[in-house]
Amino acid sequence: MTQGSVLGPLIFNIYSNNIPTVITYSKTVLFADDTTINCIGKNIHQLQIQMNQDLGQLNKRFRANQPSVNTSKRKYMLIEKQECYQQKTPNLTINDDNLDRVQSTKFIGLYIDEYL
Repeated sequence: MTQGSVLGPLIFNIYSNNIPTVITYSKTVLFADDTTINCIGKNIHQLQIQMNQDLGQLNKRFRANQPSVNTSKRKYMLIEKQECYQQKTPNLTINDDNLDRVQSTKFIGLYIDEYL
């Protein structure tokens, strides 16, 4: 896909609009060319299992359709009510690469941190 082409936005929409149908446990937020997946779990172990399953499904889809994924943006953040996850860091991977945990990020133009 050529950036700036007339068909570029249409092709991108075809690639990205069915992402919510690929994953099982997470909810998606699609905004322009950014995709965020959100998962809720009762404990850190459950979150890790569910997120890794969904990330695996996304990875299969991306490899089959070959859209480019910005590896520098593949990060995760735990949002919590209490400091229950602070000492625990799940191992989240995509394509055998670990995702980096961040304490804050920009989300649709707003900066949020892990305590909202």
